[in-house]
Amino acid sequence: MPSNQGTRFIFLVSIALVGLIALAVGVWLMLPGSALSAYAAAPPTIDGQLGPSEWAGAATKQFTIGQPWSNVFQNASGTIYVMNDDKNLYIAIRITDPTDDGYKDYVQIMFDDTNTGHHTEGDDGVILQPPDNMIDCFWSHAKWSNFYLEYNSDPSDEGTMDCSGAAKYSNGGWTFEISKPLKSADTTHDFQLSKGQTIGFGFVWAENNIPVGGFPESSVYFTGHDDPSIFAKIRIWTDNYLGIALIVGGCLALVATGVGMFISRRPTPPPPT
Repeated sequence: MPSNQGTRFIFLVSIALVGLIALAVGVWLMLPGSALSAYAAAPPTIDGQLGPSEWAGAATKQFTIGQPWSNVFQNASGTIYVMNDDKNLYIAIRITDPTDDGYKDYVQIMFDDTNTGHHTEGDDGVILQPPDNMIDCFWSHAKWSNFYLEYNSDPSDEGTMDCSGAAKYSNGGWTFEISKPLKSADTTHDFQLSKGQTIGFGFVWAENNIPVGGFPESSVYFTGHDDPSIFAKIRIWTDNYLGIALIVGGCLALVATGVGMFISRRPTPPPPT
């Protein structure tokens, strides 16, 4: 092989390798991760009902929780829906329940704002008691260590209410819908989320004022419900421009390599006589 052809071959192989690596990394970046993430093309109506299409594009996670020893409530199953737009984080929970106990059937959602796997003073949280009693709360071991889960409302600490929610009972279960700003003016008590950021979250389900379990840890009463090291994850949705760019660049590199190989294999015409 002439030296110039060998140099060209090495160059084309190098381009192909770069293209394959870029393509692989781009596809990997575009794959859905374990974190729940989806974009809300239109904000859902917060009314305690899952409209025909308003949560169709949400990321979802099915769950089962409960206390096997409890005479009050054996177990519950359901689905979590998560999505966001440019302004708000939206969470819906559909959970089975054989009885309607009104405001005594509630959910408390807890967040690990910085996704560190442990609580930090001021970590965000919300409580929704049917039909629409929404409590914007925060975690503080220093201030609320004698409280179950160590949360209390933002206004109790000179904060503000920055969330909305509604819950309705129908067809053997509850539907909870919650909207919370990605960023609020109450920076002391509310998370301040940017696109692409990941946070931890879990929730506790109370049946007739008795917390009977939680997600993602549910098996032992008063254990694991508020452990951020095992929280599930929410990733604030954003366009993955890097993944798209790597896939396009990788494909172009492979096309260029193919064209280069084809041209290099063409016979060289004889010199003019």
